[in-house]
Amino acid sequence: MLLETPLKEIQARMNAKFMEFAGWHLPLYYVSPLKETLAVRNRCGVFDVSHMGRFWIEGKDAVKLLQKATTNDMDVTPGRARYTLFLNESGGIKDDEVILRLEENVYLEVTNAATREKILKWLHYLINKWDLDVKVKDITFETVMLAVQGPKSEEIIEPYIQEGLDLRRYRGRRVIAFSSRASISRTGYTGEDGYEIIFWDVDKAKNAFETLVHDEGVQPCGLGARDILRLEAGMCLYGSDIDENTTPVEARLEFAVSMEKGEFIGKEVVASQKEKGVEIIRVGLLSESRRAPRRGDSVLWKSEVVGHVTSGTFSPTVRRGIAMAYVPPEIAEVGTQLIVKNKGEISVNIVKMPFYDTTRYGIRRKSKV
Repeated sequence: MLLETPLKEIQARMNAKFMEFAGWHLPLYYVSPLKETLAVRNRCGVFDVSHMGRFWIEGKDAVKLLQKATTNDMDVTPGRARYTLFLNESGGIKDDEVILRLEENVYLEVTNAATREKILKWLHYLINKWDLDVKVKDITFETVMLAVQGPKSEEIIEPYIQEGLDLRRYRGRRVIAFSSRASISRTGYTGEDGYEIIFWDVDKAKNAFETLVHDEGVQPCGLGARDILRLEAGMCLYGSDIDENTTPVEARLEFAVSMEKGEFIGKEVVASQKEKGVEIIRVGLLSESRRAPRRGDSVLWKSEVVGHVTSGTFSPTVRRGIAMAYVPPEIAEVGTQLIVKNKGEISVNIVKMPFYDTTRYGIRRKSKV
């Protein structure tokens, strides 16, 4: 039986089109993925992301656990969030996550839906193995999580945050949001400015969602738009672009790895690959037309198969097909021309990600909306 979020009935009344994802029954779209994508790029969209795993980590060894179990430096001041990775002993990525330090000994961890149970078991295993004084509680099913994303997100939700929204990127804190006890962080999975709110009061979270979707400046969005937005931004999807057979070096996620901190699982493999190099590396592919490469398509260079597409779609923002793929480093330079083969052939060029013009879109945009 598929899992459902507490907002399912509201979404059904809004005539959302649903799909199965990671064991959940979730909205694919409300209007269309393309229109919802453009709404987030130009105004504001709200996503129900309650399917994401949420762990409350508390205890005097909380920081010790996360320092050894993940790649980034998690010994940050309270109020800071970090994008970080769990690795296996071979350096493969068990999950990519955002973790917020709320207090000295309290962290709030957000996992991918498909890896929630795996990571929860892994954390409990490590706590016992390392004999740590820390508790991990799965709060996924007693909370609701909304992502409010887009250049207008701050002005739209600020009136509903009792403490105001004086937050920099990757900062967060506990607040009263829409009259509910909550935590908020200036984070997201779209490339745009935005906020992710975890509500402890489910009924008030329902009211918050309905309040937002009835705002003419806010577009309710589903998984279709979320996937396009993250791909346009060059962000990985776990299970497609990264998995336990992919390392941070191959995925070009070294920014989420702190080699300066102490030991962590998989560190030796990462260090070796940074020194000796890797055989494949993640790149962005921009189609010369509206035709989009798709996951599993072959990537050809000089008529030879050199890699495969891991994610691909049509981008309404750049109005071309876009994709991610893994290819040998020697042909991974920006500007390299390749062919993607599915039913036919698609001419593509390796480009720097994100795919969109960062002066017009995304968190570094210069233009006013």
